[in-house]
Amino acid sequence: MKRITIALLTLFALFASASANVMANEDSDIALITKTYKAYVADFIEGDIAAITNKFTYPVTFKMKLLGIIPVHRTFTNEAELAEQYRDMKADIQEGYAYSTVDNITIRREENTYVADVLYSRFNAEDDLLFSGRGLYSFKDDDGQWKMFVVEQVEK
Repeated sequence: MKRITIALLTLFALFASASANVMANEDSDIALITKTYKAYVADFIEGDIAAITNKFTYPVTFKMKLLGIIPVHRTFTNEAELAEQYRDMKADIQEGYAYSTVDNITIRREENTYVADVLYSRFNAEDDLLFSGRGLYSFKDDDGQWKMFVVEQVEK
């Protein structure tokens, strides 16, 4: 009976230790993903297309809605294709766009990936709100760096 109790206590201690390590790693991953996403926003504001495309791993899928209702999925297999998409996005952005803010970011783990659920706003130089939206940004580990691989426009 004493051996069984010791064995159970040892298993419990090992499980508790492993669980604590997983939670610590998840917290570290979330901090890195948050930092990466905020750098992405700064790059978007600056129009630094090369820095933006470096925050993705390929292929990349964009899930958007044409006219707000028709689902459109586009996949980009390399940095050049994604760079063209971002140049087009910047050209078609709201008139007077000056900067964006991250209003809220919630990150959840899904298997071996994470999804950042982001509420954001776009403003002009006079700080007038031009647009507010919501996006889901999926991240996966790419040689020790968390990079995006899916961007999905969703309703707020």
